Amino acid sequence: MSDWTVDVQTVHALAAFPRLMQVAYQVRAQHSRYRHRGRDRQQEKHCLLKISLSGEGNFRDAAGDHRLPAGRCFLCHICDQATEYFYPPGGRQPWSFVYVCFIGDPAIAMLRDFVARYGPVHDLPLDRGLVPELLAWKRLAGKVQVMSPGEGARVVATIFASLFEAAQVADPGQGELIRRAIHMAGANVERSLAVGDLARLLGIGREHLTRSFLRAGLPPPHRYLERKRMVEACRRLKSGSEPVYAIAAGLGYTQAPHFCRTFQRIIGMTPKRFRAEGVVPVE
Repeated sequence: MSDWTVDVQTVHALAAFPRLMQVAYQVRAQHSRYRHRGRDRQQEKHCLLKISLSGEGNFRDAAGDHRLPAGRCFLCHICDQATEYFYPPGGRQPWSFVYVCFIGDPAIAMLRDFVARYGPVHDLPLDRGLVPELLAWKRLAGKVQVMSPGEGARVVATIFASLFEAAQVADPGQGELIRRAIHMAGANVERSLAVGDLARLLGIGREHLTRSFLRAGLPPPHRYLERKRMVEACRRLKSGSEPVYAIAAGLGYTQAPHFCRTFQRIIGMTPKRFRAEGVVPVE
């Protein structure tokens, strides 16, 4: 397959939306001396996703070198001085890849958040999902594609959705643990479930559970469980005339004043006022 490029022009661009710039396919061999360094591209501000299709490339960042065999990709901010990507010295096979460039403050923020949590290098399937979708752009090669902000944002969202899926495939146990914890917390909201109780139900230690919640971007488990109880209290306050002390007892609070103080701290008003004026919060 010959190299091809599709340039994208966004019309009526919106500052709060990421913008697609380019989709392209290239093949590079050892004689090409192919190497791009972030320190040499300080005037460029776009984000780059590059996916190896065959052969092997190399990506380097502050953590070191990362091999890029077929199916492996990297994500970077093109002007990051710690990064570079290149055809590896001593390589014998041509390196083919497809890449996408996108730009905008929201895109850069998305990239930084994703890389900080999951890292820049991931494996993607070549026979389904994102890769075939990008290769299908070949039919548009040589033409400038005019896109609305929504169309470009949809492509960028698809990129990150695929990367999130890849990250979860690489660590399936962690995602399953959090799903089970959330389900158990909801199913046991009336039991005044403590963090240690939840950890025992999951078959792990309390510290493991706390680390897992924090890695998942959730509040510490005790705060999560506490808010769960307060939202349930909101539902009960709005659904009938059950006395406050009975709601407190039903949620495991032995002293109604303690319940009321906790409710006001989390919900922002007293239970009595909430019953009259409040709206059940979205969890």
